[in-house]
Amino acid sequence: MKAFTFTVALFMGVLSVSLAQRETSLRVIDALRDLHPAYKQLRDVVVQAVAGAKLNSSEVIFKFNIDIASRKESFMQTAIKTEANVLRQVNGQSINIDTSCLGFLRQSVDVNMNLAGVSFTNCLNNVDASLASEITRVYAELQVNETSFVNLSMYDVFRGQNVFVNPQTIVDRLVEKLSSLQQAPSELTEELTLLVEAFEGRLGEVRAAYTSCLTMNDQLLQTTLGTVLTQLQQICLGSLLPAASTSEPTEETEQTEQTEQTEQTEATAETETTEPASEPAPEIPTETEVPPTEVAEPEPPTPGATVADRAETLNLFNQLKRVKKGRMLGADEDFVSLVQSQLLLAEEEYVRSSINGESSILQELSTAEAQASGPNCVDFIRQKTALMLNLAGVSYASCLSRVDDALFEKLYDATNGVVSREQYDQANMLNAFRGDNIFVDMDRIRSKLQERMRATFKLPTLTAESLQEIRSELDEVKEQFAECMKVARATLDTSLEGTSKQYKHVCAKKLE
Repeated sequence: MKAFTFTVALFMGVLSVSLAQRETSLRVIDALRDLHPAYKQLRDVVVQAVAGAKLNSSEVIFKFNIDIASRKESFMQTAIKTEANVLRQVNGQSINIDTSCLGFLRQSVDVNMNLAGVSFTNCLNNVDASLASEITRVYAELQVNETSFVNLSMYDVFRGQNVFVNPQTIVDRLVEKLSSLQQAPSELTEELTLLVEAFEGRLGEVRAAYTSCLTMNDQLLQTTLGTVLTQLQQICLGSLLPAASTSEPTEETEQTEQTEQTEQTEATAETETTEPASEPAPEIPTETEVPPTEVAEPEPPTPGATVADRAETLNLFNQLKRVKKGRMLGADEDFVSLVQSQLLLAEEEYVRSSINGESSILQELSTAEAQASGPNCVDFIRQKTALMLNLAGVSYASCLSRVDDALFEKLYDATNGVVSREQYDQANMLNAFRGDNIFVDMDRIRSKLQERMRATFKLPTLTAESLQEIRSELDEVKEQFAECMKVARATLDTSLEGTSKQYKHVCAKKLE
């Protein structure tokens, strides 16, 4: 009887425990239901927070783009202002300055600006690539962050558990899960804020790199345009105008010109004292009966020299070498022509080295690397190189003109004025180059040269002592000519080095 009673009591105890455990199992469902609204609220908060972060990142991008545009505008305005100042100097030269030389400078300014445009675009392309990469990155980070919260599992608490065996463990886990979901929004907001701030910081680095890129290219442009002013003085033999007024850059000059033009119309004597070199070219006063030379003079053609053109240039010296062989050093009638031939053949060395300098740059432009930079940049460099050689041609012609004048002056003094300029010029081979450019006007030079080589020039009878004195003085003239040509060649070297630097920096994108 006692055993039966014990058994019944044990059964009832087990039954009570089982029923209690089942109630706990049912509380698992209640705990799960409590989790549902918290989970929905979290999803809503996450979606809104991420959307807010994306809006914030969009605002960051907007401000970044505004700033990039402002910086580009600032550098463009600086470039345009510098260009205008240089052109003011070029266009404001006296009418006696070689117009072809000024034309080459104008074209050089234009090509330099075109190259600056390429470099500014390169800078912007770098910004575009970096911005796209950073946007992709931040959106990917936001997506990962969003997914880490939205994809939180409510049912992972059941993994490895049995709702009928250990329901309380599951309930405890669900309560813990609810607590973590309630804390999640504050953590999410902080994380998203940090992501957007990091994104803004990286864009600041992109902005700094863009500014640095623009600065380097602006410095290169300023240098090349500064070289134009140097060439204006050294090659075209012009002079720099005084600084323009900051309020009215040309008002004073224009007013002076209007006054001068009125005086010229009235045929007053005061116009003779005017210095045209201080006036911009479009407003230079001229005599009423003569059209303005600078307006009528056409702009030099855009350079595009070929290998054949350069070969024709060098062929001029072959003709001179044949003439030199036919002249006797001791013959008075050939003495002057021989000296002229020697001077012209001395020029060959400088012309040949100039062509070689041009060729070295053109060889770089023919590489696959150069072609990959795009045709426009390469074409601009090719034009710039030809322009630099054309300007060197102006320098070489100037040296020849100086030595020609010096040679005649020596002969004039030695013969006590017996030799006239007209007689001298009939067989003057140096004069064949006057007013023409050896890199541009080969045909005209050849025609004049052939005409003068057919003529002869005979000195008046001179004593041996006088003849020796002339030869000694002409040796000094030769030395002066050589020095002039060295300076001209050095100027070309500098400009070609600058052009090569532009190619490497702008086209090939090789930062030094």
